[in-house]
Amino acid sequence: MLPTRMYSRPCLQRLTTLQFACSSQNRPVLQTRAKSLASRILARPLSPPHRGPQSGIGPSLTTVPSPSHSTPCAHPHQSDTSPPAAAFQTYSKTMAPDRNVVPDFNTPDSEPSEDIDIDDIMPGAINTSKSFEDAYAKAFNNNSLWRRSLAEAEPELFESLGKGQSPQILWIGCADSRCPETTILGLQPGEIFCHRNIANILVNTDINSLSVIQYAVQYLKVKHIIICGHTSCGGIAAALGNKKLGLIDTWLMPLRALRQENLSLLDNLNETEKGLKLVELNVRAGVKVLHSNPIVIDAMSDRGLQVHGLIYNVGTGELRELDIEEEEEIVKSRIVSFKTED
Repeated sequence: MLPTRMYSRPCLQRLTTLQFACSSQNRPVLQTRAKSLASRILARPLSPPHRGPQSGIGPSLTTVPSPSHSTPCAHPHQSDTSPPAAAFQTYSKTMAPDRNVVPDFNTPDSEPSEDIDIDDIMPGAINTSKSFEDAYAKAFNNNSLWRRSLAEAEPELFESLGKGQSPQILWIGCADSRCPETTILGLQPGEIFCHRNIANILVNTDINSLSVIQYAVQYLKVKHIIICGHTSCGGIAAALGNKKLGLIDTWLMPLRALRQENLSLLDNLNETEKGLKLVELNVRAGVKVLHSNPIVIDAMSDRGLQVHGLIYNVGTGELRELDIEEEEEIVKSRIVSFKTED
């Protein structure tokens, strides 16, 4: 009988992922890489087991047989009973993979951890969210790493943020996960006030966005407002199509109206060009909404608030600024008109 050894749940989840990979009959390269990594994990020496979560310390542990030597793992459907294969078989009986289980990452410092990234071994084999490693747990665990690194780089930052905020920029952008404004602009927490929605739609009837604008301009005294669209926008693609999308259809009505207003222009373009042009038209429409907002107009007149229209290329990471000089001239005339009425 093989001696037993203890594995923390994150490690067991990696082994489960590898078991899945080894069973991929039609992906020989994937099988080879997975077998190699499994052998390395199973051959790694471990410290004595820690007490389980019942005592409040250490992660939940499950016992699987330990190999006496390192050999490539056998295919789960073969009769080979090499140690890694036996470990896989024992683990699959002991703890079936549960996608809803949140792994316990509170592993004591003395317990070895597997620092090999499975994506390096089998890129694209499974969804990039890593089906067997809960995305929430990974993100939550990353917080402590981010906090420590930022505190080391800027020791006074969090103390300053705890006292209040004074951002210079209001960002109005798309909710797309590829367009994180702070990252795109290379800024830190506290430097940008943000409002995002599907397709960065800005209309004069949306109390949500209007409230953000009022708070940012009147109370935070931002000096710049950026409205930013982006390439490969799903909202833009939906507005160019005619599929019924449910509640989203209501939200996209201003964008589809914009498409209809510019139908003759868009019809002369190919599909890619149509998307890019509607992105631009949508940003320009948002700029017009800002330039018609009395709060924005007053701030432009009184303290030089500036409005910018940008387009972000998700494929290159590049920002492009639109020429809105014509719109700026219009808003200047409005400022003069308002002052005359006063």
